[in-house]
Amino acid sequence: MNSTRRQFIAAGLAAAPIAALAQGTPAATPPRQKTAAIPTSGGFAKTGRIQLGLVTYNLAKDWDIATILTNCSKTGFQGVELRTTHKHGVEVSLNATERAEVKRRFADSPVELYSLGSAFDYHTPDASRLRADIEATKQYLQLAHDVGASGIKVRPNGLPKEVPEEKTLEQIGRSLRELGETAAGLGQQVRLEVHGTATSSLPRIRRMMDVAHHRSVGVCWNSNQSDLEGAGFEPISTSSATGSSRSTSATCSSPSIPSDASSRASRRSAIPDTPSLKSPSPRIPSGSCITSAGCGSPTRA
Repeated sequence: MNSTRRQFIAAGLAAAPIAALAQGTPAATPPRQKTAAIPTSGGFAKTGRIQLGLVTYNLAKDWDIATILTNCSKTGFQGVELRTTHKHGVEVSLNATERAEVKRRFADSPVELYSLGSAFDYHTPDASRLRADIEATKQYLQLAHDVGASGIKVRPNGLPKEVPEEKTLEQIGRSLRELGETAAGLGQQVRLEVHGTATSSLPRIRRMMDVAHHRSVGVCWNSNQSDLEGAGFEPISTSSATGSSRSTSATCSSPSIPSDASSRASRRSAIPDTPSLKSPSPRIPSGSCITSAGCGSPTRA
């Protein structure tokens, strides 16, 4: 049964992904065993309960890998997203040996290296800069693969005033689609953060995802207050030529996605034409990580 964002949040975010950001250190708890790796070949993973994760954006920005592993193990954080430029030093400049060492250290710990957090965005009207950002993101996807993460986080970050809004949203979506192809070949996911003063609007995020329409591209909820505003993501009701109606949404109950061509074609046929920004937008419960190809579900740390 589908639920609204408000119902979902009121229920305690029972299926939230790693997007929980730590604002302080929790009481010490015994280290937990690492959860099973998130499958990436069959779409976004499914879980029945919260997994506590740490993004190094604030609390751990000055921690090296040893400190991250020690503190997360002692306090019960089960996964971590390493944000670029922080003291951990996991950057594309690492050589093959250094990447393998990062992977080994996390594999030998109870802490999962869930994601790498980037600052890449794709709204620039400068074509050469856009291409450079896309190619740099592909290098970051390779880094995530090499160190044992399951994906990377990217973000929308603005709407240039000199460019029509629809053009920018489509440009971001096309960039995500290209990156999704690279991610699929590496067994990775591209997670679009709900980010930016203008671009965090859920109808705009939905438009980017509709254009991207790739099984390896999903949304990473940022728990913004604005998530509760406006139409958000709502199941789409469409009418067939015979007058019957059906509803589709960007989540599905299956934990995996068949990879054969016929299944992909049937999924595409089940997704209605991309709605305009003026149309009611489909709604998905907050706290989920969704794929733009129509079959995603909450992820875990």
